Amino acid sequence: MEETIRKFSEVSGKSMEDGINDIARSAARRLAFTVQPYGLDASKGKKFEQSIGHQVDRAWFGTNLGAYPRTNDMREAHNNARRNGVVPKRLFRKEKGKPWLDLIDKSDRDRYKESQMAKAGRAKGAWIECGNNLQGPKISGVASWINRHNDKGYGVNNFSGVGLKYKVEMTNKTPYMTSKMQSNKSVADSMAYGLKNGFKRLQKIIDKNIEKANA
Repeated sequence: MEETIRKFSEVSGKSMEDGINDIARSAARRLAFTVQPYGLDASKGKKFEQSIGHQVDRAWFGTNLGAYPRTNDMREAHNNARRNGVVPKRLFRKEKGKPWLDLIDKSDRDRYKESQMAKAGRAKGAWIECGNNLQGPKISGVASWINRHNDKGYGVNNFSGVGLKYKVEMTNKTPYMTSKMQSNKSVADSMAYGLKNGFKRLQKIIDKNIEKANA
């Protein structure tokens, strides 16, 4: 690994820090990809936003039917209905003997639902932000429902050292981040995948520069 980074710096004219940033950027992209729902394309975003909207609807309906603790606040109702960050699928219907409590108005539900749906992609966007915080090119091939969050400050980087001792730390500070959204194993697998692809990219740059020099 160290020899690859040294060779990259030698033949490309870039610094060893640039090479390490390339590897970290590859890892950041993979981390974003593996946050649920998997992927970075536009179609995933539409389905995810719809899922969030349906969860808010279930929380609203269940609260007004007395299935969840009484509250007049839609945010609190949503939190009451959540289990590990998600409102479980459950069929609610008005039944005889179960009056409609009318605790939360539809307009309050709709305003809250719109704000929650707008948060779709935030956890992915935090990892993209980490990658874009690195000196060098921005991460490409990311749909707008994720990129809209890549400057919100939830992706935090720390840098230390120089040369081969240069170190990049990336932290996803998205609120309500849960293991269901991204497990520790998924993080570890994403890092391994990202490191492998990052080193492949450095090797391609090395081979291309050597070929060019020998032409």
